[in-house]
Amino acid sequence: MISSALYSLTALEGSMAISALARKVFFSFAGSEARYGAY
Repeated sequence: MISSALYSLTALEGSMAISALARKVFFSFAGSEARYGAY
């Protein structure tokens, strides 16, 4: 039971980190496109 709760917490933190990383990559890509114009 404790291990399953720990696993769910780790999965939640992992998904949050992945979404934050994807958001950072997306916004950096969108920012560069806005600066240099769409290719």
